[in-house]
Amino acid sequence: MPGKAKKARARNTTRHTRSSSEMSNDEGKVCDTEETDSEEAACTTPKGNPVVTDNVNISEEGRILIDRMECLSREITKQNSEFHDEMNVLRDDIRKNTNDMKNAFKEEISELKSGITYAQEVSEENKIKVEEHEECLKDIQIQSSSMSTAIKNMSYQYNKMYDELNTKLLDMNVYSRRSALHFQNIPEEDGENPGDVMKHFFVNRLKMSKDEVQNIRFERVHRIPLGPKEKYRFTRTMTVKFNWYQDRETVWGKRFSLKGSNIYVTESFPKEVEDNRRLLMPYFKKAKELKWKCAMIADTLIVKDERYKIGDIQKLPMELLNDNSSMRDLDTVFLYNSSTSPLGPDSCTPFECEGTMFRSVTQYLAYNRAIVMKDQRTADKVLQTSDPRQIRRLISEIRGSDGQSWRKVSDSHVIKATAIKFSVHKQIRALLMRTGSKTIGECNPHDMIMGTGCSLNDKTASDTSAWRGQNLGGNALMETRNHIRKIDKA
Repeated sequence: MPGKAKKARARNTTRHTRSSSEMSNDEGKVCDTEETDSEEAACTTPKGNPVVTDNVNISEEGRILIDRMECLSREITKQNSEFHDEMNVLRDDIRKNTNDMKNAFKEEISELKSGITYAQEVSEENKIKVEEHEECLKDIQIQSSSMSTAIKNMSYQYNKMYDELNTKLLDMNVYSRRSALHFQNIPEEDGENPGDVMKHFFVNRLKMSKDEVQNIRFERVHRIPLGPKEKYRFTRTMTVKFNWYQDRETVWGKRFSLKGSNIYVTESFPKEVEDNRRLLMPYFKKAKELKWKCAMIADTLIVKDERYKIGDIQKLPMELLNDNSSMRDLDTVFLYNSSTSPLGPDSCTPFECEGTMFRSVTQYLAYNRAIVMKDQRTADKVLQTSDPRQIRRLISEIRGSDGQSWRKVSDSHVIKATAIKFSVHKQIRALLMRTGSKTIGECNPHDMIMGTGCSLNDKTASDTSAWRGQNLGGNALMETRNHIRKIDKA
């Protein structure tokens, strides 16, 4: 038994020694000491007594272990010293870099402060400049407003002077023609002598004496248009200008002897006067039907000793405005002629819009259409004429016009012009309000946008379902009528 116990203790000691030997081998690698392959190692018992295993002395092994531990300690000390050195170097670098960063940061802060100070100074300067500019802008706005008002006044005065000058020129033209008469449908022959033809006509058709005719002196006699007879397939009008106005009056007084024939004697007027007379004629005829004292001298209508020019239609007595051939008042529909009725866009009813004076709604629409299409040249031409037919010709000359941009805004312009027109002219405003709640149609067979596409006397003119046009003019009148009614109620 004791022998077995000793063997067991020896085996345990051997295992312990191997483990210590392996550890020592690992430590020996660090110390670069020589390893041993011996599996025996010396150990001590718990009591510290030396034990001998496999013939290896325990004290020798302990010495080797101590040497290795010392070697390891020196290595650790060396590495620790190197680590401290590196840490010192790193600390110095960090301290140096920190100082550099502090200095750089201080410089940047200083530059930033300088920049902020400069920006504040510039901001103050700019603030002062902005305030000065604002004051300057206010002055400019005040001056602009004053100039705008002055321009509007000048434009109004210019248009007024233009109308007065145009009227004077027209009156002078009429006066220069006061000694002339036109004779229509007098038979025309090749190689005729116009003077002899007219004297023969005075004797045979006007029943004037030969002596009286022989004393008549002509300033000029000719056919219009000028040229040889073969150029024309119709009988041209004979125009006669007398040397003495009294001779002209004598012949003019004989015109009633031509009643029942196809020959007519008319006074010689410029085209503008002829157009004005055409517009005034329905009112003249109505005044005669009412047996009022009336007369037509050139383009001036005289009713009850009151004179009315084409621009004064809205001032005519309501009896003439409310019932004439330019309008039809039916059960549910009210129709008016676009050219001759005071409700129509062609009627001369001057009004001002945004500093510009317009003589009719037609002129206003044509002007703004040219402006929308950026054709200032045509717009200026529109303002220089009051003839609706000439204005329509100018509309066809507008450059770059595809119609799309104008169609987008045309409705609003029609309504705006119509509203201004009836706000200025109270007489025709009363005429509009007398239509009640009837559907209003603008009769113009040639205008499918403003009109119904029907003439005033068409059988289907009163049938709204047969209207082929958009009737923008009539719709604008109805909208204006409703707007006026709302204002009156308020």
